[in-house]
Amino acid sequence: MYLDRVLDSIKLCQEAGSLSIENWIQRISPAIEYINEYTDQDHTRYFPIDYAEILQVYDPRLLYKYYFYIVETENWFLASYLFRYILRSLNFDQDEDIALALTALDEYSLDELRSMAKENTNVRRVLEIIEVSIGEIEYPKNESSNTSLEPQAHDYSLVEPDTFFELVKSIDSNWEKDNFLVNCFKRWLDEKRYDNDKIYRTFVEYINEHGKKSVSYRVLDVLFPLIYEFEGNMAFKYLDSLEFDWKKDEILANCITFWLDKQKYDKNKIYQVLVEYINKRGLKNLSYSVLDILFPLTYEFDSSMAFEYVCLAQAEYYWFTDTTYREKFIEKCNFVKKYYPERYMEFYSESIKRSFNILGRKGGFFVPTPRSIEFFSIFEELETMEKITDASVKFVDFLMGDLEFPPVKWTDIGDIDKIDLLLQRLEYPNEFVVEGAMLGLDKLKENPLMHEIILKKIESNKE
Repeated sequence: MYLDRVLDSIKLCQEAGSLSIENWIQRISPAIEYINEYTDQDHTRYFPIDYAEILQVYDPRLLYKYYFYIVETENWFLASYLFRYILRSLNFDQDEDIALALTALDEYSLDELRSMAKENTNVRRVLEIIEVSIGEIEYPKNESSNTSLEPQAHDYSLVEPDTFFELVKSIDSNWEKDNFLVNCFKRWLDEKRYDNDKIYRTFVEYINEHGKKSVSYRVLDVLFPLIYEFEGNMAFKYLDSLEFDWKKDEILANCITFWLDKQKYDKNKIYQVLVEYINKRGLKNLSYSVLDILFPLTYEFDSSMAFEYVCLAQAEYYWFTDTTYREKFIEKCNFVKKYYPERYMEFYSESIKRSFNILGRKGGFFVPTPRSIEFFSIFEELETMEKITDASVKFVDFLMGDLEFPPVKWTDIGDIDKIDLLLQRLEYPNEFVVEGAMLGLDKLKENPLMHEIILKKIESNKE
């Protein structure tokens, strides 16, 4: 959903040090607070959680008010998710921090506390206090049921090329047979128990008996480098026998990566293999798996073409967060920043234009978020990041149309501090949380000044 991308954009601007965060928070708050009134909640119920993450980083005091309001409305599902951000806002260097953390005993909060304890000795101290005072708490874990057919068990360490064929004949299921081939050949190649010639001859014998069509995508992915080592032309014939082009691209990409990692051939030879493949498939028909390894290798031989390739690689859906890996996107941006620092805007515009051409939207482009925001953060263009994000927030208002929301209620709550949250945890519908809150209050009361503050807050709440 679009609002999700706007929240991600605000987070990125926040990380870059933007001073516009509070303004954006105020403007999108109504759309988030009343999101259940204009959506079916299938894909939007987690937006308040993303919103809380922004508040936690920007100003924990706003997070405390937001969380306090959520609990007051008895939205326990959302409250159980939000408390982890309360924990992340704590420094664990004050008595109030420790006392509030002692209430992190619902399932989600306890998991968060245990995760934080791995790198924070003060958090480990909180867990020790809980274990001594309350005992060890374990919630039952839901074990996913696997209804798929269990593969037939094979001890692959005992399978040798000489016994391989008899075992293959004993397998009826094509899927099981495919799995057997993958595991056998992969184990032999990894362990190097047999020389490559013997492994290859075993493969050829299998093909002679069962035919080329018996070689699946998974088997060919394991064996392609080996086949190329003995018969380069035949390796590509096997690729041609596959039905889907993306599978061909992925196998070649994995093979090239293997060659580069193992330094199997010099880079010029590897590059020529790629060029030959491109000439055959056509540059415009290549999927991202090949393009992603093409541009860095090409740079060593043709820096001009490398820029064309990185633009084309980025155009293969990398402006869209739902369909690609962020790490690959970052890799391309850093490549441009390192080798073509003066052409980053050309990379940006050309790759977006080509991306929409691929989708068949010639002449109709828009600025993709939040990838555009992240792109400009890499090139330290904070002003541009803010302009795009501000326009995105304005577009949220436009999408709301004539919808009119009442004022956001939680922003009008007075100041909420950690002790307010601690007292509120006494009302949480979980006996462990309540017990943790009582324990935290008892420890705070050991300090006379803190005891007096707590009593005043209790009296104030009664009014």
